[in-house]
Amino acid sequence: MRKFFASATAVLLAALGIVTQAASSIPLDYYSSLNGKKGSELKTAIHNLVSNNVKMLGYGSGNQNTWWGFYVTDYEMDGSQRLVVDRYSNNVWYFGSRGASVSGMNIEHSFPKSWWGGTQNNAYKDLFNLMPCEKNINTSKSNYGMGVVTNVKTDNGCTKVGTGADGTNLWEPADKWKGDFARGYMYMATAYQDFTWTGEGLNSLQQGAYPTLQKWASDLYIKWAKADPVDDREITRNSAVQNIQGNRNPYVDFPNLMEYVWGDSTTFAFNVKTTVKAGDYIAPVDPVDPPVGPVDPSTDKGTIDNPYTVAEALAACTATESAEVYVRGYVTSVKSWNSKYPNIDYYLGDTADATETIMVFRGRWIDNADITAENQPEVGAKVLIKGKLYIYNGTTKEVTSSSIIEYTAPGTEPEPEPDPDPVVPAEGSATFNFADPTTLTPSYSLEGAVADNSNQKHNVNGVVFTADGISLTSSGTGTESRLYYQTASKAWTYRVYTNSTVTFSCGAKQAMTSIVFTTQTTKYGQTLGGFTFTPGSYDSATKTLTLPEGTTSYSFDVTGTVGFTGIIVNYVSSDTDGVEDVVADSPSDGEDAWYSLQGVRVHNPVPGLYIRVRGGKASKVLIR
Repeated sequence: MRKFFASATAVLLAALGIVTQAASSIPLDYYSSLNGKKGSELKTAIHNLVSNNVKMLGYGSGNQNTWWGFYVTDYEMDGSQRLVVDRYSNNVWYFGSRGASVSGMNIEHSFPKSWWGGTQNNAYKDLFNLMPCEKNINTSKSNYGMGVVTNVKTDNGCTKVGTGADGTNLWEPADKWKGDFARGYMYMATAYQDFTWTGEGLNSLQQGAYPTLQKWASDLYIKWAKADPVDDREITRNSAVQNIQGNRNPYVDFPNLMEYVWGDSTTFAFNVKTTVKAGDYIAPVDPVDPPVGPVDPSTDKGTIDNPYTVAEALAACTATESAEVYVRGYVTSVKSWNSKYPNIDYYLGDTADATETIMVFRGRWIDNADITAENQPEVGAKVLIKGKLYIYNGTTKEVTSSSIIEYTAPGTEPEPEPDPDPVVPAEGSATFNFADPTTLTPSYSLEGAVADNSNQKHNVNGVVFTADGISLTSSGTGTESRLYYQTASKAWTYRVYTNSTVTFSCGAKQAMTSIVFTTQTTKYGQTLGGFTFTPGSYDSATKTLTLPEGTTSYSFDVTGTVGFTGIIVNYVSSDTDGVEDVVADSPSDGEDAWYSLQGVRVHNPVPGLYIRVRGGKASKVLIR
């Protein structure tokens, strides 16, 4: 989303020479340590990357200080003058000489310095956290956290200050800057995840390296970052700050990275080569609001197709009665019903035994019918109701003027279908074709490879390659393992070095039977015969390692440099389906019944693993 800030007059706006820049090249090798990691491990890897070997400017004005940095990180050209980018107000400001402060503006800590006690450390001087800011709104926003302001106390047309739905002190940026600030907060919660937080900071943060951001905060910032994607201004600033400090904000370079740290992809390994890059990102449609904390009323949450949960309804309650919304929950208790009145007071929770509940005040039956002795909501019933959210007398959160839309009696809600077990082939082969690294998972290409003499390489120490449920990785104290591209022969190899360990592993439903190595035919094409494969039996002629039965993990130490163009891991299913006997056999001529491991009858079994039923007894049989 391209960002333009309002000028004092339409004439001045027309005169501004606002320019955008194409997405700059992202240094993918800088980010190689993030490959293969997810969730908390990924967040710590980002922390290590962006917080080490950095060089911060001094704080304040003057040469090599903050305002000296703002001169190249927060400007746009207006003819021959440098216009200050102020993300907090619509005022128009201009830089003077480089390093000089701008009258009427402050250096603003977006992540307030009081949150860590005010120590003048790297966070205090980090340009990813510092912005030029109009001084009055800087004072108004104090040391509050960032969120949705529902009770506005100050609004300068760009920044709101007040409280959220739950009474928390908050400030809220303009829509055109929400993504920028959200990615900045994600950076700060990662770069300084080892800090001890205090005061107002604990409304948005929690102690510890993961997740650091409170759930409501990370959910909201992800939502804002999607709605306001990375633009040319952020891309340019990211590179400008790197030129000064030596580090980057990866949440700008990789707009989906936040999902791998806090969002919907925390169980998936991140890969800098294949993920979406800044400039290519298209924001998805995402109507889901944060489950707790401040709620943005501008979304479609609370509609009949997307009703509030009870937790969301509680967060959305204010002292002003809302428009009609829909809420889904379970009846936890009934407060009172009197035959004299055709309505009832009861409580809803997100489960039938929930302790966090919202009161349904004078609720009505379906189609706004009277509540009678026969149709009272039962405890444990699942209901969808329509009504208005309200905080009565400043204390009681309730749904008023409501009626039931859907009613499911206790014990009649269908049980969810269990997830089927994944189907594992009776036997198969996992192929790692290093000669064509674009076929690997994760995949690689010449993009982002770094020079190594006349050749190119990707360091892949610790990267986990996967194929058909089998994983392969290498690590060690010597030279890092690498995907190596020889320019002269235009050939790729997976090269491992002395003092490295190569590890293969598989899931509980598989067992590896053998590993076949294909080595390069040139300098680093060792026979592997000098390696110690224990346990297992290695045939140097075929370069095949036969593994003991039931092997699910296998490692070997590298004693000399070797390059692999391919590795094939053969496996069989280890899913017994309750049958414990495994028999090496050939098909008999008797009246046997043969079944696949998924229970499908097989009339002419070919070599593979089957269930054989003979004489009323079932056994697992490997046909060779």
